[in-house]
Amino acid sequence: MITVTAKLAPLLRDLKKIPGQFQRVAKELVDSEARGFVRDAVLATPPFYAKSAPAPDNPGKFATVTGTEAKKAAEAKIDSEASAIFAGVILKGKRTITQAFGHPLKNPVVVATKELHPNVESLWAERAARRFAGKRKTISRGQKAAFYVSSPKLIKAIAARKKNVGKLASGWAAAADKLNVKLPAWIKRHGTARGGVQIQLGSLSYSIRIQNDVPYGDALQLQSIADRTARARERKLAARLPFVIRGAIKRANREALRAA
Repeated sequence: MITVTAKLAPLLRDLKKIPGQFQRVAKELVDSEARGFVRDAVLATPPFYAKSAPAPDNPGKFATVTGTEAKKAAEAKIDSEASAIFAGVILKGKRTITQAFGHPLKNPVVVATKELHPNVESLWAERAARRFAGKRKTISRGQKAAFYVSSPKLIKAIAARKKNVGKLASGWAAAADKLNVKLPAWIKRHGTARGGVQIQLGSLSYSIRIQNDVPYGDALQLQSIADRTARARERKLAARLPFVIRGAIKRANREALRAA
């Protein structure tokens, strides 16, 4: 489980000094920051990627690719992994032995063959687990020769993996749905069951708690991505606050004049 909590009350301390403004302004800021965090978190989550280094105070610019480009990049990576691990062949289920002990046979013998790697997806998952354990960036077959597998099974395994593209980012979908943040269709297709959001609104305290429950998020360092995004959002809010407070003071003065 990836959990990020942004406690905004300390940043909003000065608002408490402005009569009648804290509740309204704080709620607007919390809603805005929650939406901003979800947008930035999605754009910083694989398969989105950076073509250039992101600005440390602006994770929203971390992804310089569109949703379609990120999806295509993820699918291309799956194709690359498949070719690195496997060699697809047509299995005939039998072979003909034409020689024995170095001598040709007068009557060739047809024998049944056994499929050495019948479960392509299981073998692929095992190679992926080794990559995570070794903290390597790519999946390899770990040997010089490819794993020869049934071509139809390999095609099916590739298609199944491509259908999972966007599942990691779908851990933010529950929050996006609640906060009206638009997501690409290839992320939305995975639903909202892999995450959640809680916005706590107290009389003088506000906080946001967002979860991404995709089980392999830890292996992909998603917590680090989320923490970096949240801290950057807090810095951006701190930079905005002087202008927000100035506007709140003006509104408070106008309201006081009207009431006089």
